[in-house]
Amino acid sequence: MGKGSRVRDERSQNVNENGTARLSKRQIIQLQEKKKRKKKLLTWGITAVIAIALVVTIIIGNLPTPVPNLAKYEVAENEYIEVDGAMYAYLVYDSLGQYYSYVVSNYGYDPTVSLLNQNPKTTIEGKTFYKFFCDLAESRLSQYVALASAQLAALSEKEGHAVTIDEALTEKDLEEIENYMKELKKYALESGAGSVNAYLKTAYTPGVNQAAVERYLKIESLAAAYVKDYAESIEDKFINDEDKLLDYRDENPDSFKKIDYVYYTFTETYAKDATAEQKEAAKAKAQAAAKEFKDKHTTLESFKDGIYELEKAKKDAASSSGTTTGAKAVVDAEKEKNELIGKFVSEGVLYNTTKAEAADTKEYYAWAYSEDRVAGDSYVLEVKNTSSSNLSYSYTVYMIENGVYIDEYNTQTVHHILFQIEDGLKGAALEKAYKAAKEKADKVLEEYNKGDKTLDAFKKLAEEHSDDTGSAEEGGLIENTLKDATVEEFDAWIYDEARKEGDVELVKTEYGYHLIYYVGEGEVAWKVTADTALRNEEYQNHLEDLEEKYALEYDLEAKFLALGGKM
Repeated sequence: MGKGSRVRDERSQNVNENGTARLSKRQIIQLQEKKKRKKKLLTWGITAVIAIALVVTIIIGNLPTPVPNLAKYEVAENEYIEVDGAMYAYLVYDSLGQYYSYVVSNYGYDPTVSLLNQNPKTTIEGKTFYKFFCDLAESRLSQYVALASAQLAALSEKEGHAVTIDEALTEKDLEEIENYMKELKKYALESGAGSVNAYLKTAYTPGVNQAAVERYLKIESLAAAYVKDYAESIEDKFINDEDKLLDYRDENPDSFKKIDYVYYTFTETYAKDATAEQKEAAKAKAQAAAKEFKDKHTTLESFKDGIYELEKAKKDAASSSGTTTGAKAVVDAEKEKNELIGKFVSEGVLYNTTKAEAADTKEYYAWAYSEDRVAGDSYVLEVKNTSSSNLSYSYTVYMIENGVYIDEYNTQTVHHILFQIEDGLKGAALEKAYKAAKEKADKVLEEYNKGDKTLDAFKKLAEEHSDDTGSAEEGGLIENTLKDATVEEFDAWIYDEARKEGDVELVKTEYGYHLIYYVGEGEVAWKVTADTALRNEEYQNHLEDLEEKYALEYDLEAKFLALGGKM
Protein backbone atom coordinates (compact mmCIF):
# COMPACT_ATOMS: atom_id res chain seq x y z
CA MET A 1 0.00 0.00 0.00
CA GLY A 2 2.89 2.35 0.58
CA LYS A 3 4.39 4.25 -2.28
CA GLY A 4 7.54 2.38 -1.72
CA SER A 5 5.69 -0.88 -2.24
CA ARG A 6 5.09 0.09 -5.84
CA VAL A 7 8.61 -0.95 -6.54
CA ARG A 8 7.34 -4.44 -5.70
CA ASP A 9 10.77 -6.08 -5.34
CA GLU A 10 13.45 -3.89 -3.79
CA ARG A 11 15.95 -6.71 -3.94
CA SER A 12 16.70 -5.96 -7.59
CA GLN A 13 18.06 -2.58 -6.55
CA ASN A 14 20.13 -3.73 -3.59
CA VAL A 15 23.49 -5.13 -4.60
CA ASN A 16 26.66 -4.42 -2.67
CA GLU A 17 29.78 -3.17 -4.42
CA ASN A 18 31.33 -6.61 -4.11
CA GLY A 19 28.45 -8.10 -6.07
CA THR A 20 26.63 -9.73 -3.18
CA ALA A 21 22.98 -9.20 -2.41
CA ARG A 22 21.75 -7.28 0.57
CA LEU A 23 18.26 -6.68 1.81
CA SER A 24 17.19 -3.09 2.25
CA LYS A 25 16.60 -1.96 5.81
CA ARG A 26 12.87 -2.17 5.27
CA GLN A 27 13.14 -5.68 3.80
CA ILE A 28 15.44 -6.93 6.51
CA ILE A 29 12.84 -6.07 9.09
CA GLN A 30 9.72 -6.88 7.14
CA LEU A 31 10.62 -9.77 4.81
CA GLN A 32 7.67 -8.75 2.70
CA GLU A 33 5.28 -11.39 1.45
CA LYS A 34 4.96 -11.72 -2.30
CA LYS A 35 3.07 -14.97 -2.72
CA LYS A 36 0.51 -15.65 -5.42
CA ARG A 37 2.13 -13.21 -7.83
CA LYS A 38 0.21 -10.33 -6.24
CA LYS A 39 1.46 -7.06 -4.82
CA LYS A 40 1.08 -7.11 -1.08
CA LEU A 41 0.58 -4.13 1.14
CA LEU A 42 3.53 -2.59 2.81
CA THR A 43 3.59 -3.62 6.46
CA TRP A 44 4.48 -0.67 8.65
CA GLY A 45 6.80 -0.89 11.63
CA ILE A 46 9.04 -3.93 11.75
CA THR A 47 6.49 -6.69 11.39
CA ALA A 48 7.91 -9.69 9.55
CA VAL A 49 6.08 -11.97 7.17
CA ILE A 50 7.27 -14.82 5.00
CA ALA A 51 8.94 -13.70 1.78
CA ILE A 52 7.75 -16.05 -0.95
CA ALA A 53 7.92 -15.10 -4.60
CA LEU A 54 6.60 -17.16 -7.50
CA VAL A 55 9.30 -18.17 -9.91
CA VAL A 56 9.86 -15.92 -12.92
CA THR A 57 10.36 -18.00 -16.03
CA ILE A 58 13.32 -16.72 -18.00
CA ILE A 59 14.55 -18.96 -20.76
CA ILE A 60 18.30 -18.94 -20.14
CA GLY A 61 20.51 -21.45 -21.85
CA ASN A 62 23.87 -19.99 -21.04
CA LEU A 63 24.68 -21.57 -17.67
CA PRO A 64 26.55 -24.85 -17.56
CA THR A 65 24.22 -27.82 -17.15
CA PRO A 66 24.66 -29.62 -13.83
CA VAL A 67 24.14 -33.32 -13.31
CA PRO A 68 20.46 -34.28 -12.84
CA ASN A 69 20.74 -35.81 -9.36
CA LEU A 70 21.67 -32.61 -7.56
CA ALA A 71 20.17 -33.64 -4.22
CA LYS A 72 22.96 -36.14 -3.61
CA TYR A 73 25.53 -33.35 -3.24
CA GLU A 74 25.84 -31.70 0.17
CA VAL A 75 27.04 -28.27 -0.84
CA ALA A 76 26.98 -26.50 2.51
CA GLU A 77 26.01 -27.01 6.15
CA ASN A 78 26.13 -25.66 9.66
CA GLU A 79 25.07 -27.17 12.96
CA TYR A 80 21.37 -26.96 12.12
CA ILE A 81 20.87 -26.81 8.36
CA GLU A 82 22.17 -28.65 5.29
CA VAL A 83 22.05 -27.25 1.75
CA ASP A 84 22.06 -29.80 -1.02
CA GLY A 85 22.93 -29.22 -4.66
CA ALA A 86 19.31 -28.91 -5.76
CA MET A 87 18.57 -26.07 -3.33
CA TYR A 88 21.84 -24.33 -4.16
CA ALA A 89 21.22 -24.51 -7.92
CA TYR A 90 17.66 -23.26 -7.38
CA LEU A 91 18.96 -20.16 -5.59
CA VAL A 92 21.64 -19.46 -8.21
CA TYR A 93 19.11 -19.59 -11.02
CA ASP A 94 16.49 -17.73 -9.00
CA SER A 95 19.04 -14.98 -8.36
CA LEU A 96 19.61 -14.75 -12.08
CA GLY A 97 15.86 -14.34 -12.59
CA GLN A 98 15.53 -11.67 -9.89
CA TYR A 99 18.54 -9.61 -10.96
CA TYR A 100 18.22 -10.14 -14.70
CA SER A 101 17.00 -6.62 -15.49
CA TYR A 102 19.46 -5.12 -13.03
CA VAL A 103 22.57 -6.57 -14.64
CA VAL A 104 21.28 -5.95 -18.15
CA SER A 105 20.69 -2.26 -17.48
CA ASN A 106 23.68 -1.61 -15.20
CA TYR A 107 26.38 -3.96 -16.44
CA GLY A 108 25.55 -4.75 -20.05
CA TYR A 109 24.83 -8.44 -19.51
CA ASP A 110 24.23 -10.25 -22.81
CA PRO A 111 21.80 -13.19 -22.38
CA THR A 112 22.97 -14.72 -25.66
CA VAL A 113 26.51 -15.23 -24.40
CA SER A 114 27.61 -17.75 -21.79
CA LEU A 115 27.98 -16.32 -18.31
CA LEU A 116 31.43 -17.88 -18.26
CA ASN A 117 32.54 -16.14 -21.43
CA GLN A 118 31.26 -12.60 -21.22
CA ASN A 119 33.35 -9.80 -22.60
CA PRO A 120 35.65 -8.45 -19.86
CA LYS A 121 33.93 -5.06 -20.16
CA THR A 122 30.76 -6.57 -18.70
CA THR A 123 32.27 -8.19 -15.62
CA ILE A 124 31.36 -6.87 -12.16
CA GLU A 125 34.26 -6.00 -9.88
CA GLY A 126 36.44 -8.47 -11.79
CA LYS A 127 33.87 -11.30 -11.61
CA THR A 128 32.16 -13.17 -14.38
CA PHE A 129 28.39 -12.95 -14.27
CA TYR A 130 28.41 -16.61 -13.30
CA LYS A 131 30.39 -15.87 -10.13
CA PHE A 132 28.20 -12.81 -9.54
CA PHE A 133 25.02 -14.91 -9.40
CA CYS A 134 26.66 -17.53 -7.21
CA ASP A 135 27.60 -14.80 -4.75
CA LEU A 136 24.04 -13.47 -4.76
CA ALA A 137 22.69 -16.91 -3.93
CA GLU A 138 25.21 -17.43 -1.14
CA SER A 139 24.48 -14.03 0.38
CA ARG A 140 20.80 -14.88 0.41
CA LEU A 141 21.53 -18.25 1.98
CA SER A 142 23.78 -16.69 4.58
CA GLN A 143 21.03 -14.41 5.84
CA TYR A 144 18.11 -16.82 5.83
CA VAL A 145 20.08 -19.79 7.12
CA ALA A 146 21.49 -17.70 9.98
CA LEU A 147 18.02 -16.54 11.00
CA ALA A 148 16.48 -20.00 10.65
CA SER A 149 19.34 -21.55 12.62
CA ALA A 150 18.83 -19.02 15.41
CA GLN A 151 15.15 -19.97 15.50
CA LEU A 152 16.01 -23.68 15.69
CA ALA A 153 18.56 -23.01 18.42
CA ALA A 154 16.02 -21.04 20.46
CA LEU A 155 13.35 -23.71 20.11
CA SER A 156 15.83 -26.49 20.90
CA GLU A 157 16.87 -24.70 24.08
CA LYS A 158 13.24 -24.17 25.05
CA GLU A 159 12.27 -27.81 24.42
CA GLY A 160 15.44 -29.28 25.93
CA HIS A 161 16.26 -31.32 22.82
CA ALA A 162 17.24 -30.80 19.20
CA VAL A 163 14.27 -29.53 17.15
CA THR A 164 14.17 -30.31 13.44
CA ILE A 165 13.06 -27.92 10.72
CA ASP A 166 9.74 -29.73 10.24
CA GLU A 167 9.09 -29.80 13.99
CA ALA A 168 9.75 -26.07 14.25
CA LEU A 169 7.21 -25.08 11.61
CA THR A 170 3.74 -24.01 12.70
CA GLU A 171 0.51 -25.17 11.09
CA LYS A 172 0.21 -21.75 9.51
CA ASP A 173 3.73 -22.02 8.07
CA LEU A 174 2.89 -25.38 6.52
CA GLU A 175 -0.43 -24.08 5.19
CA GLU A 176 1.27 -21.09 3.52
CA ILE A 177 3.91 -23.30 1.93
CA GLU A 178 1.24 -25.73 0.75
CA ASN A 179 -0.78 -22.87 -0.75
CA TYR A 180 2.33 -21.55 -2.46
CA MET A 181 3.09 -24.93 -3.97
CA LYS A 182 -0.52 -25.18 -5.18
CA GLU A 183 -0.07 -21.85 -6.93
CA LEU A 184 3.20 -23.05 -8.40
CA LYS A 185 1.49 -26.21 -9.64
CA LYS A 186 -1.26 -24.10 -11.20
CA TYR A 187 1.36 -21.90 -12.84
CA ALA A 188 3.19 -24.96 -14.14
CA LEU A 189 -0.01 -26.19 -15.78
CA GLU A 190 -0.72 -22.78 -17.29
CA SER A 191 2.79 -22.60 -18.70
CA GLY A 192 2.36 -25.94 -20.43
CA ALA A 193 5.06 -27.68 -18.39
CA GLY A 194 2.54 -30.09 -16.89
CA SER A 195 4.09 -30.69 -13.49
CA VAL A 196 6.00 -28.65 -10.94
CA ASN A 197 9.20 -30.64 -11.44
CA ALA A 198 8.95 -30.30 -15.21
CA TYR A 199 8.43 -26.57 -14.86
CA LEU A 200 11.37 -26.18 -12.46
CA LYS A 201 13.57 -28.17 -14.82
CA THR A 202 12.69 -25.81 -17.68
CA ALA A 203 12.69 -22.56 -15.73
CA TYR A 204 15.79 -23.38 -13.70
CA THR A 205 17.87 -26.43 -14.54
CA PRO A 206 17.67 -30.24 -14.46
CA GLY A 207 17.89 -31.44 -10.88
CA VAL A 208 15.99 -28.55 -9.30
CA ASN A 209 12.79 -30.06 -7.97
CA GLN A 210 9.76 -29.45 -5.79
CA ALA A 211 11.48 -30.84 -2.69
CA ALA A 212 14.32 -28.32 -3.01
CA VAL A 213 11.90 -25.38 -3.30
CA GLU A 214 9.80 -26.59 -0.35
CA ARG A 215 12.87 -27.01 1.82
CA TYR A 216 14.04 -23.51 1.02
CA LEU A 217 10.58 -22.10 1.80
CA LYS A 218 10.70 -23.84 5.17
CA ILE A 219 13.99 -22.10 5.91
CA GLU A 220 12.45 -18.77 4.92
CA SER A 221 9.49 -19.45 7.20
CA LEU A 222 11.74 -20.10 10.18
CA ALA A 223 13.76 -17.01 9.35
CA ALA A 224 10.60 -14.90 9.24
CA ALA A 225 9.44 -16.31 12.57
CA TYR A 226 12.75 -15.40 14.19
CA VAL A 227 12.67 -11.89 12.76
CA LYS A 228 9.13 -11.37 14.00
CA ASP A 229 10.05 -12.44 17.54
CA TYR A 230 13.19 -10.33 17.51
CA ALA A 231 11.32 -7.31 16.15
CA GLU A 232 8.80 -7.57 18.96
CA SER A 233 11.60 -7.78 21.52
CA ILE A 234 13.00 -4.39 20.47
CA GLU A 235 9.72 -2.75 19.48
CA ASP A 236 9.73 -0.25 22.36
CA LYS A 237 13.46 -0.04 22.90
CA PHE A 238 13.96 3.41 21.41
CA ILE A 239 10.64 5.17 20.78
CA ASN A 240 10.28 6.27 24.41
CA ASP A 241 13.94 7.13 24.87
CA GLU A 242 14.01 10.84 24.00
CA ASP A 243 17.76 11.16 24.50
CA LYS A 244 18.62 8.35 22.08
CA LEU A 245 16.21 9.67 19.48
CA LEU A 246 17.68 13.17 19.75
CA ASP A 247 21.23 11.82 19.64
CA TYR A 248 20.46 9.88 16.47
CA ARG A 249 18.84 12.93 14.87
CA ASP A 250 21.79 15.14 15.76
CA GLU A 251 24.33 12.60 14.53
CA ASN A 252 22.47 12.01 11.25
CA PRO A 253 21.06 15.40 10.24
CA ASP A 254 20.93 14.55 6.55
CA SER A 255 18.36 11.84 7.29
CA PHE A 256 15.91 14.45 8.53
CA LYS A 257 16.53 17.67 6.58
CA LYS A 258 13.72 18.56 4.19
CA ILE A 259 12.75 21.54 2.06
CA ASP A 260 9.73 22.61 0.00
CA TYR A 261 10.37 24.29 -3.33
CA VAL A 262 8.82 25.33 -6.63
CA TYR A 263 10.75 25.03 -9.88
CA TYR A 264 10.56 25.53 -13.61
CA THR A 265 12.87 24.34 -16.40
CA PHE A 266 13.77 26.16 -19.62
CA THR A 267 15.03 24.05 -22.51
CA GLU A 268 16.46 24.91 -25.93
CA THR A 269 17.06 22.24 -28.55
CA TYR A 270 19.53 22.18 -31.42
CA ALA A 271 19.85 20.19 -34.64
CA LYS A 272 21.79 16.97 -34.78
CA ASP A 273 24.28 18.56 -37.19
CA ALA A 274 24.48 21.84 -35.25
CA THR A 275 27.80 23.63 -35.13
CA ALA A 276 29.57 24.42 -31.89
CA GLU A 277 28.42 28.04 -32.21
CA GLN A 278 24.79 26.97 -32.69
CA LYS A 279 24.98 24.69 -29.64
CA GLU A 280 26.45 27.48 -27.58
CA ALA A 281 23.70 29.82 -28.74
CA ALA A 282 21.04 27.32 -27.64
CA LYS A 283 22.72 26.98 -24.27
CA ALA A 284 22.93 30.74 -23.81
CA LYS A 285 19.27 31.18 -24.75
CA ALA A 286 18.10 28.59 -22.20
CA GLN A 287 20.28 30.15 -19.51
CA ALA A 288 19.05 33.65 -20.31
CA ALA A 289 15.39 32.55 -20.17
CA ALA A 290 15.94 31.00 -16.76
CA LYS A 291 17.74 34.06 -15.44
CA GLU A 292 15.08 36.41 -16.79
CA PHE A 293 12.35 34.36 -15.09
CA LYS A 294 14.29 34.38 -11.80
CA ASP A 295 14.80 38.15 -11.92
CA LYS A 296 11.19 38.85 -12.86
CA HIS A 297 9.50 36.62 -10.30
CA THR A 298 10.91 37.41 -6.88
CA THR A 299 8.03 36.20 -4.69
CA LEU A 300 6.37 32.80 -4.42
CA GLU A 301 3.06 34.14 -5.65
CA SER A 302 4.70 35.76 -8.66
CA PHE A 303 6.82 32.65 -9.35
CA LYS A 304 3.72 30.44 -9.41
CA ASP A 305 1.83 32.93 -11.56
CA GLY A 306 4.75 32.91 -13.99
CA ILE A 307 4.63 29.12 -14.21
CA TYR A 308 0.90 29.25 -14.83
CA GLU A 309 1.24 31.79 -17.64
CA LEU A 310 3.88 29.72 -19.43
CA GLU A 311 2.09 26.40 -18.98
CA LYS A 312 -1.28 27.86 -19.96
CA ALA A 313 0.26 29.24 -23.13
CA LYS A 314 1.68 25.81 -23.98
CA LYS A 315 -1.65 24.15 -23.31
CA ASP A 316 -3.60 26.65 -25.40
CA ALA A 317 -1.11 26.34 -28.25
CA ALA A 318 -1.47 22.56 -28.23
CA SER A 319 -5.26 22.68 -28.18
CA SER A 320 -7.54 23.86 -30.95
CA SER A 321 -10.64 23.95 -28.74
CA GLY A 322 -11.88 27.14 -27.08
CA THR A 323 -12.47 27.71 -23.37
CA THR A 324 -15.82 27.72 -21.63
CA THR A 325 -17.39 30.93 -20.41
CA GLY A 326 -19.46 32.18 -17.50
CA ALA A 327 -19.46 30.93 -13.90
CA LYS A 328 -18.22 27.51 -14.91
CA ALA A 329 -15.14 29.07 -16.56
CA VAL A 330 -14.09 30.63 -13.25
CA VAL A 331 -14.28 27.27 -11.47
CA ASP A 332 -12.49 25.47 -14.29
CA ALA A 333 -9.79 28.13 -14.51
CA GLU A 334 -9.01 27.83 -10.80
CA LYS A 335 -8.80 24.06 -11.05
CA GLU A 336 -6.69 24.31 -14.19
CA LYS A 337 -4.31 26.75 -12.52
CA ASN A 338 -3.79 24.48 -9.53
CA GLU A 339 -3.17 21.49 -11.79
CA LEU A 340 -0.70 23.30 -14.03
CA ILE A 341 1.26 24.76 -11.13
CA GLY A 342 1.04 21.61 -9.03
CA LYS A 343 3.32 19.72 -11.40
CA PHE A 344 6.16 22.01 -10.39
CA VAL A 345 5.69 22.02 -6.63
CA SER A 346 7.87 19.68 -4.57
CA GLU A 347 7.14 19.28 -0.87
CA GLY A 348 9.06 17.45 1.82
CA VAL A 349 12.13 16.81 -0.34
CA LEU A 350 14.62 14.89 1.78
CA TYR A 351 18.31 15.70 1.56
CA ASN A 352 19.97 13.38 -0.98
CA THR A 353 23.59 12.63 -0.10
CA THR A 354 24.39 11.15 -3.51
CA LYS A 355 23.16 14.21 -5.39
CA ALA A 356 24.73 16.51 -2.85
CA GLU A 357 28.15 15.03 -3.58
CA ALA A 358 27.74 15.07 -7.37
CA ALA A 359 29.80 17.73 -9.11
CA ASP A 360 26.87 19.11 -11.13
CA THR A 361 24.56 19.53 -8.11
CA LYS A 362 27.00 20.05 -5.25
CA GLU A 363 26.75 23.83 -5.16
CA TYR A 364 22.96 23.75 -5.48
CA TYR A 365 22.54 21.32 -2.58
CA ALA A 366 24.86 23.37 -0.40
CA TRP A 367 22.69 26.39 -1.22
CA ALA A 368 19.27 24.71 -0.94
CA TYR A 369 19.91 22.99 2.39
CA SER A 370 21.78 25.83 4.03
CA GLU A 371 20.46 26.66 7.50
CA ASP A 372 19.86 30.29 6.55
CA ARG A 373 17.73 29.43 3.48
CA VAL A 374 14.33 31.15 3.60
CA ALA A 375 11.15 31.27 1.52
CA GLY A 376 11.57 33.29 -1.65
CA ASP A 377 15.25 32.50 -2.18
CA SER A 378 15.90 31.42 -5.78
CA TYR A 379 18.64 29.65 -7.71
CA VAL A 380 19.41 28.73 -11.34
CA LEU A 381 20.98 25.34 -12.04
CA GLU A 382 22.18 23.90 -15.33
CA VAL A 383 20.64 20.49 -15.90
CA LYS A 384 23.36 17.97 -16.62
CA ASN A 385 22.98 16.41 -20.07
CA THR A 386 23.60 12.69 -19.52
CA SER A 387 22.62 11.37 -22.92
CA SER A 388 24.31 11.93 -26.27
CA SER A 389 20.90 11.59 -27.94
CA ASN A 390 19.51 14.51 -25.93
CA LEU A 391 20.07 17.43 -28.31
CA SER A 392 19.25 20.24 -25.90
CA TYR A 393 20.40 22.43 -23.02
CA SER A 394 18.28 23.03 -19.94
CA TYR A 395 18.37 25.35 -16.93
CA THR A 396 16.08 25.02 -13.93
CA VAL A 397 14.98 27.90 -11.70
CA TYR A 398 14.27 26.91 -8.09
CA MET A 399 12.45 28.98 -5.46
CA ILE A 400 12.32 27.90 -1.84
CA GLU A 401 8.83 27.68 -0.36
CA ASN A 402 9.97 26.42 3.05
CA GLY A 403 13.59 26.37 4.16
CA VAL A 404 15.23 23.45 5.97
CA TYR A 405 12.95 21.78 8.49
CA ILE A 406 12.32 18.41 10.09
CA ASP A 407 8.94 16.69 10.34
CA GLU A 408 7.26 17.79 13.57
CA TYR A 409 3.74 16.68 12.67
CA ASN A 410 2.04 13.75 14.38
CA THR A 411 1.78 10.50 12.47
CA GLN A 412 -1.53 8.66 12.23
CA THR A 413 -2.66 5.26 13.49
CA VAL A 414 -5.50 3.29 11.94
CA HIS A 415 -6.77 -0.24 11.49
CA HIS A 416 -7.86 -1.36 8.05
CA ILE A 417 -9.35 -4.28 6.16
CA LEU A 418 -8.19 -4.73 2.58
CA PHE A 419 -10.41 -6.22 -0.10
CA GLN A 420 -7.78 -6.71 -2.75
CA ILE A 421 -8.11 -6.85 -6.52
CA GLU A 422 -5.80 -8.96 -8.64
CA ASP A 423 -2.80 -7.17 -10.05
CA GLY A 424 -2.54 -6.45 -13.77
CA LEU A 425 -6.24 -6.36 -14.64
CA LYS A 426 -7.55 -3.89 -17.21
CA GLY A 427 -10.81 -2.73 -18.73
CA ALA A 428 -13.90 -4.81 -18.00
CA ALA A 429 -11.93 -7.31 -15.93
CA LEU A 430 -10.67 -4.52 -13.67
CA GLU A 431 -14.16 -3.07 -13.25
CA LYS A 432 -15.50 -6.53 -12.41
CA ALA A 433 -12.77 -7.04 -9.79
CA TYR A 434 -13.49 -3.66 -8.17
CA LYS A 435 -17.20 -4.46 -8.12
CA ALA A 436 -16.59 -7.82 -6.43
CA ALA A 437 -14.24 -6.23 -3.89
CA LYS A 438 -16.82 -3.52 -3.16
CA GLU A 439 -19.54 -6.11 -2.58
CA LYS A 440 -17.34 -7.93 -0.05
CA ALA A 441 -16.41 -4.68 1.64
CA ASP A 442 -20.05 -3.59 1.87
CA LYS A 443 -21.01 -6.86 3.56
CA VAL A 444 -18.25 -6.52 6.15
CA LEU A 445 -19.15 -2.87 6.75
CA GLU A 446 -22.78 -3.89 7.21
CA GLU A 447 -21.71 -6.54 9.72
CA TYR A 448 -19.67 -3.94 11.60
CA ASN A 449 -22.54 -1.44 11.67
CA LYS A 450 -24.95 -4.06 13.01
CA GLY A 451 -22.60 -4.78 15.91
CA ASP A 452 -21.40 -2.61 18.75
CA LYS A 453 -19.09 -0.60 16.46
CA THR A 454 -16.04 -0.90 18.69
CA LEU A 455 -12.37 -1.10 17.76
CA ASP A 456 -12.24 -4.66 19.10
CA ALA A 457 -15.08 -5.63 16.79
CA PHE A 458 -13.28 -4.04 13.84
CA LYS A 459 -10.01 -5.82 14.68
CA LYS A 460 -11.80 -9.16 14.74
CA LEU A 461 -13.27 -8.49 11.29
CA ALA A 462 -9.81 -7.54 10.02
CA GLU A 463 -8.36 -10.84 11.25
CA GLU A 464 -11.15 -12.72 9.44
CA HIS A 465 -11.44 -10.80 6.19
CA SER A 466 -8.39 -8.67 5.36
CA ASP A 467 -6.27 -9.57 2.33
CA ASP A 468 -3.40 -7.60 3.84
CA THR A 469 -1.83 -10.59 5.57
CA GLY A 470 0.94 -8.45 6.98
CA SER A 471 -1.42 -6.48 9.21
CA ALA A 472 -4.37 -8.86 9.58
CA GLU A 473 -2.73 -10.72 12.45
CA GLU A 474 -2.75 -7.49 14.44
CA GLY A 475 -6.32 -6.60 13.60
CA GLY A 476 -5.32 -4.57 10.56
CA LEU A 477 -3.10 -2.24 12.58
CA ILE A 478 -1.17 0.41 10.66
CA GLU A 479 0.64 2.37 13.34
CA ASN A 480 2.54 5.67 13.30
CA THR A 481 2.08 6.13 9.56
CA LEU A 482 4.15 8.91 8.00
CA LYS A 483 2.72 11.24 5.39
CA ASP A 484 3.09 9.93 1.84
CA ALA A 485 3.95 6.46 3.16
CA THR A 486 0.70 5.06 1.80
CA VAL A 487 -1.27 5.24 -1.43
CA GLU A 488 -2.51 8.76 -2.19
CA GLU A 489 -6.20 8.12 -1.43
CA PHE A 490 -5.41 6.26 1.80
CA ASP A 491 -3.00 8.97 2.87
CA ALA A 492 -5.51 11.73 2.15
CA TRP A 493 -8.19 10.01 4.25
CA ILE A 494 -6.10 9.36 7.34
CA TYR A 495 -4.59 12.87 7.24
CA ASP A 496 -7.88 14.66 6.66
CA GLU A 497 -8.11 17.45 9.26
CA ALA A 498 -11.75 16.54 9.87
CA ARG A 499 -10.86 12.99 10.86
CA LYS A 500 -11.95 11.99 14.37
CA GLU A 501 -11.52 8.88 16.51
CA GLY A 502 -13.87 6.06 15.56
CA ASP A 503 -14.45 7.19 11.96
CA VAL A 504 -14.99 4.21 9.64
CA GLU A 505 -15.13 4.52 5.88
CA LEU A 506 -14.48 2.68 2.63
CA VAL A 507 -11.60 4.06 0.55
CA LYS A 508 -10.84 2.94 -3.01
CA THR A 509 -7.19 2.68 -4.14
CA GLU A 510 -5.19 0.88 -6.80
CA TYR A 511 -5.11 -2.16 -4.50
CA GLY A 512 -8.87 -2.46 -4.10
CA TYR A 513 -11.09 -1.25 -1.27
CA HIS A 514 -9.93 -0.44 2.25
CA LEU A 515 -12.32 -0.35 5.18
CA ILE A 516 -10.52 1.98 7.59
CA TYR A 517 -11.03 2.62 11.30
CA TYR A 518 -9.37 5.82 12.49
CA VAL A 519 -7.67 5.48 15.87
CA GLY A 520 -5.93 8.82 16.25
CA GLU A 521 -2.61 10.61 16.13
CA GLY A 522 0.57 8.67 16.72
CA GLU A 523 4.15 9.65 17.54
CA VAL A 524 5.88 12.75 16.15
CA ALA A 525 7.11 12.03 12.64
CA TRP A 526 10.84 12.63 13.13
CA LYS A 527 10.82 10.38 16.19
CA VAL A 528 9.24 7.59 14.16
CA THR A 529 11.96 8.01 11.54
CA ALA A 530 14.71 7.93 14.17
CA ASP A 531 13.13 4.98 15.97
CA THR A 532 12.87 2.96 12.76
CA ALA A 533 16.48 3.71 11.86
CA LEU A 534 17.73 2.73 15.32
CA ARG A 535 15.80 -0.53 15.27
CA ASN A 536 17.02 -1.29 11.76
CA GLU A 537 20.58 -0.61 12.89
CA GLU A 538 20.10 -2.81 15.94
CA TYR A 539 18.72 -5.59 13.78
CA GLN A 540 21.45 -5.29 11.15
CA ASN A 541 24.14 -5.66 13.81
CA HIS A 542 22.31 -8.64 15.25
CA LEU A 543 21.99 -10.25 11.82
CA GLU A 544 25.73 -9.86 11.20
CA ASP A 545 26.42 -11.59 14.51
CA LEU A 546 24.08 -14.42 13.57
CA GLU A 547 25.67 -14.83 10.15
CA GLU A 548 29.03 -15.23 11.83
CA LYS A 549 27.71 -17.56 14.52
CA TYR A 550 25.76 -19.81 12.14
CA ALA A 551 28.02 -19.52 9.08
CA LEU A 552 27.69 -22.19 6.39
CA GLU A 553 30.73 -24.29 5.53
CA TYR A 554 30.89 -25.05 1.82
CA ASP A 555 32.16 -28.22 0.21
CA LEU A 556 33.86 -26.77 -2.86
CA GLU A 557 33.95 -30.09 -4.70
CA ALA A 558 30.21 -30.63 -4.18
CA LYS A 559 29.53 -27.07 -5.25
CA PHE A 560 31.75 -27.60 -8.29
CA LEU A 561 29.78 -30.68 -9.34
CA ALA A 562 26.35 -29.28 -8.48
CA LEU A 563 26.97 -26.37 -10.85
CA GLY A 564 27.96 -28.49 -13.80
CA GLY A 565 31.63 -28.96 -13.01
CA LYS A 566 32.35 -25.23 -13.26
CA MET A 567 33.41 -22.87 -10.49
